[in-house]
Amino acid sequence: MPNGKNAYSGLDALWRDLAAGGAAGASSLAFVYPLDLARTLLSTDKKGASGKKKYTGLGHVLKLTYADGGVKNLYKGFGISVAGIIPYRAVYFGGYDSLKRIFLGDDSGFFAKCFFAKSNSILVQFFFFSSRRRHTRCLSDWSSDVCSSD
Repeated sequence: MPNGKNAYSGLDALWRDLAAGGAAGASSLAFVYPLDLARTLLSTDKKGASGKKKYTGLGHVLKLTYADGGVKNLYKGFGISVAGIIPYRAVYFGGYDSLKRIFLGDDSGFFAKCFFAKSNSILVQFFFFSSRRRHTRCLSDWSSDVCSSD
């Protein structure tokens, strides 16, 4: 937050931090999504009937994907990815900024900030990844007692 005339209340600052974190996550995903898509296509590429894989490398994947449908094809699935990344990065970045302001002073040392940043990232990742894993297990095994609401 700026240290000038704009002093926001605690809740106002929290919402601004969360919005900035979500926007940062969405904008960064917009740049790296084609590479992520290409990585996924490379990792799932199987040998065809001729015994050869469809893709030979990252550039080849991007070239063929673009040739099949242009830029639109490079961003296939972007909507659901950005819908998932916004809350994750909002809590990750925005939560760190808000909690840092509450628990650490302006005169905090480098190692205190590093420790706080790592602690925040571990907690955020644990929450999001454990709930994601539970959701995935529910999708893969409907009969599992993991999914019951009891």
